[in-house]
Amino acid sequence: MTAKWVRGYSQDLLCGRLEKAKAVDGNGNASFQGFEFTSNVAVLNSMISLGSTIPELEKKRIISNAAFNAAGIGVVTPDSLLYEIDKLEKQYLKETPKRYILVTSLSVGRFSKIRRQSINGCILTFRPDIPKHFSKEATKIEKQASYSICGELPQDYLVAKIAVTGKSSSEAADRAIDAIDLFRGIWNLFYNRKHVYRISSGSREPVNKIVLGPLHTLHFPTAKLATESWWYEPDYTGPLKTLDPSKEIESFYGFQKRVRESLCKSPFRPFLESAIIRYTRALDLRDWNNAFLNLWTLLETLTNTGENDTHKVTVRRTSFMYQDREYVRQILTHLRDYRNRAVHTGTGNEDIETLMFQLKNFVETALEFLVANKFGLKNLGEVAQFLDLPDEKTVLTDRSRLIKSALKFTQK
Repeated sequence: MTAKWVRGYSQDLLCGRLEKAKAVDGNGNASFQGFEFTSNVAVLNSMISLGSTIPELEKKRIISNAAFNAAGIGVVTPDSLLYEIDKLEKQYLKETPKRYILVTSLSVGRFSKIRRQSINGCILTFRPDIPKHFSKEATKIEKQASYSICGELPQDYLVAKIAVTGKSSSEAADRAIDAIDLFRGIWNLFYNRKHVYRISSGSREPVNKIVLGPLHTLHFPTAKLATESWWYEPDYTGPLKTLDPSKEIESFYGFQKRVRESLCKSPFRPFLESAIIRYTRALDLRDWNNAFLNLWTLLETLTNTGENDTHKVTVRRTSFMYQDREYVRQILTHLRDYRNRAVHTGTGNEDIETLMFQLKNFVETALEFLVANKFGLKNLGEVAQFLDLPDEKTVLTDRSRLIKSALKFTQK
């Protein structure tokens, strides 16, 4: 059984609430009275762990359906609920993957020539307009989707189609959006690393030059809508000025090639791909304070800072990547202190754009350090050990001498 209860919660309490609210008709079909059920399913989503390959939307569906099944069969208990969840999870995992196409857009000039891309089983193609048969299907939900989108739709964004497979529409959409965000992460890193600071005026804009359009629709290869659900960007407030990559296109592709080759060789490729996705999503945000907090959390991840470690560990390990370590520590300490104030008191800072760019620069250094992996580190544990080494040459030399002596001694 892969479904498990997470420690720290009262299983009996939640199951008791479900049992109390249920009603079962003569055919054994269960229902739940009142408005508490939705809230309880949300809590159960945190209380129960499933296999890592189960998308969040699918997990919520499984838990919700399992609650109805358990209630219809008998008393809702931790064991009966977990049994039904495990059964539905196994059914899902046995599903044969289907082919889908996710249609979205990018803040790149619509007539830009971007090569076809392929990664992690997804194929990305780009074109000036949505094909008519896909557009016709998408219009069926555009009016309803428009209530979720703040701002007018872009007219000059580049259209992206992502061919993907998945056991469900939610899994397919998750995989497709991860694939395009991974490429966007690499592309935005190419542009962002050139800018160590920025001073803006007027409305706040994302750091990223390449962001997703506001609406994503999922189709079968025939163009027919695969689901009446849609995916959208909640931070969207209107179109950005589109990027013209033509002037730097060869450097653009050269950088992408080097990063992808390094990722393919990396012993921690999934970790790095996830980090690149998180990097680009953080810098998509127009709320710079949230972008800052997301970047700090990412820096903790990149430096393998554990849950029980203090922020001093993040500062120390990040500064080890620099020559001027003491100066870097001062900046990181000031960023750490701002992060703590922002989290615990909810206060902002009028210099938040500067703070965000300072932190962005450190995250980019850590990403490039791990992607390049020039020292052949084999796992994240070795990364932490390497970054925890003393930064004084004499201390390292003495330690190296002692280690060589110990090796000679043990070989006797």
